[in-house]
Amino acid sequence: MGLEDLYFLISSALGIAVGNPSSSLGLKLTIEDHPYAGLVMWGNIKKLVTGYVNHNYPNPSLVETDQELQA
Repeated sequence: MGLEDLYFLISSALGIAVGNPSSSLGLKLTIEDHPYAGLVMWGNIKKLVTGYVNHNYPNPSLVETDQELQA
């Protein structure tokens, strides 16, 4: 599981995005009446996840070998 997968899992869990392989981000925002709000939320989630992962997993191979993340 990579960083992009974590972004998608969190976004899906919060209900702000669904998978969309034809999109450049690989997802479609579910907040259609105000897409900018969805993009802001997406950006904030990405920032949060990136900070967390970089702090707790300074080496990318640590993410790949973490059994709980890969479960």
